[in-house]
Amino acid sequence: MIRSAVSGSETGDQPRPAQSGDCQSQMDGTTLTGAVNPGPHALHFTKGSFRIRTAAVHLEVEVLSAARELHYVIDGTVEGGTLVGTWYNEDNKRQLQVIRK
Repeated sequence: MIRSAVSGSETGDQPRPAQSGDCQSQMDGTTLTGAVNPGPHALHFTKGSFRIRTAAVHLEVEVLSAARELHYVIDGTVEGGTLVGTWYNEDNKRQLQVIRK
């Protein structure tokens, strides 16, 4: 059940206020790979992990924005098929909720 909650397609709030998007992920052991908004402008995970015992998810993404690179970190836990946690970068920190489709 938890394994399927972190592999596949999800939708939810992105690391940008008042926007939502899609996320695709695959789990291989405890490693998560995937991307936010899959397609030609996808933001691929640079790091990703999932701890089965605690249902903890850790993702990192690099984004080029306004001619500078931002490092985003997403930390959360899977609760009933939903990833709940926070995203943050050098300038911001916000709540995050990603729901399995």
